[in-house]
Amino acid sequence: MNQLGSRRALLIDLSLFFSGRYGALWAERFKSLLVEGGEALAAVAAYIELNPIRAGLCTDPKDYRYSGYAEAIGKCCPIARQGIRTILGQPETVSWTELSCQYRIHLFVVGNSSRGGKAPAFDLATVQKVVEQQEGKIPFPQSFLCRTKYFSDGVILGSQAFVESHIQRLKEKFGFKRPRTAKPVTDLGSKNLWVFRGPRVRPTG
Repeated sequence: MNQLGSRRALLIDLSLFFSGRYGALWAERFKSLLVEGGEALAAVAAYIELNPIRAGLCTDPKDYRYSGYAEAIGKCCPIARQGIRTILGQPETVSWTELSCQYRIHLFVVGNSSRGGKAPAFDLATVQKVVEQQEGKIPFPQSFLCRTKYFSDGVILGSQAFVESHIQRLKEKFGFKRPRTAKPVTDLGSKNLWVFRGPRVRPTG
């Protein structure tokens, strides 16, 4: 079989393999949309953040690794956080803590509505838990798990006294020359967690 024939055969095989598939390979190109700020921007942002939920990839938008919301929560990415501020139209005077609660409530309230004949992303009980019980705040254990997706292990994790005691043991064993002290895990809102070394952001996780 000549080279052209082999390419045709490969193309046929691929078309059979991907039969019934819909996506970027055989479907139309991506769509772009000019969006006005305010309500329109907030609606589009929520639609994008909730896509992984509707696709069954996760049950909470914060858990989808490749989203701006997860970047803002887990990686503390300034650009992602500024994007959320823009979406909600909030000034710099509003703290990130308050902003994140507002956006989380927005996502879950929007996710409770059904559109285009599709089922809601969240049931009413889930929305009530996030909005009424948690007031948009992410519980500390969940917040910590989000953060650990973005940084390498701190080697030792615990109270300041716990970490410092193990640092002393390591100094005696390995003879560290540079002074080492425990580092507080400040961006999770806890004053009781310390690590051996500060978080180092990495792209995988």
